[in-house]
Amino acid sequence: MQAAADLLSWYRAEGRDLPWRRNPNPYRVWVSEVMLQQTTVAVAGPYFTRFVKRYPTLGTLARAREDDVLALWSGLGYYHRARNMLATAQLVVTKHRGHIPPDYAALRALPGVGPYTAGAILSIGHGLRHPALDGNVIRVIARLAGIEQDTSRAATRRLIEARVIDLMPAGEAADFNQALMDLGATLCVPREPRCGSCPIARCCAAHRMRATDRIPKLVPRREPVPVELVAVAVRSGADCLLVRRDAGRLMGGMWEFPSRESAAAELCAQRLARRLRAGRPRRVGSVRHTVTHHRIRIDVYQATTAARRRQDSGQRWACLEEVAEGRYRLPVTGSARKIARLLAEQNR
Repeated sequence: MQAAADLLSWYRAEGRDLPWRRNPNPYRVWVSEVMLQQTTVAVAGPYFTRFVKRYPTLGTLARAREDDVLALWSGLGYYHRARNMLATAQLVVTKHRGHIPPDYAALRALPGVGPYTAGAILSIGHGLRHPALDGNVIRVIARLAGIEQDTSRAATRRLIEARVIDLMPAGEAADFNQALMDLGATLCVPREPRCGSCPIARCCAAHRMRATDRIPKLVPRREPVPVELVAVAVRSGADCLLVRRDAGRLMGGMWEFPSRESAAAELCAQRLARRLRAGRPRRVGSVRHTVTHHRIRIDVYQATTAARRRQDSGQRWACLEEVAEGRYRLPVTGSARKIARLLAEQNR
């Protein structure tokens, strides 16, 4: 089909140079796709490079400690993804002899592997004829085929999957799926698509109908929930006190500065400082952080202590500069790194 040929020619000339596209074996494809969930390509790139340098194979990842994996992941957010990766690596070693299986049902049975990730592994990693529907691919195919139905419905997804397979040239699964992804990410964007530069515009039903503004239907974004937190950084020389989040909570097991949700910032900070046996806290500024659908504002206070507590399973003294620069050996939350950077700048 002409659309597929034009798309592939464009991709081979204009496709993005991404680190996971170099030596795209199933393991590297899987790592990249997990990182790209809820994360942009620009953010994921450096994390991917560091991750595969530390864990170049699935076997090396399977032998890793959870805290080491989380520390390397720190700042990417959605830490259940990293835990699922470790669990999956261990499961693949025991059940699949260390090889990521070229089978859709077997992939879907692995922790954290959804339909899209399975499709990407099969098509890009194994070269098998299989669709990989992310938001970009859904948008491109919906516009190309003039599909006006709600793309969140399972029946519409099946229609789009069938269309991808119909268009996919034999032996070109990897490049074709990645071409669709790149087209959606760079030209066929949600609003004001660049149809004048699109290699398949002449084949596009939505372009022909002048309906790119309504195909596919845009789902209204969920309004973020505002959250007000107060954090107290207890200092002892160059070190700061971190506490571990309880298991079972969001980001459970991660390390952060002691904090509480409160609108009465100064009073809350004083109570926290007293409980931590620290001196009178002083406000040093604020940081903003977003987690899932929560928009968080953190008022940051600093206090000093002469009575340094012993470390235990729930508390640790850490070098402030190491936390700020992402070099601390234990996994810290993204908000803790922002607070540490704020404190480090204040103290320079």
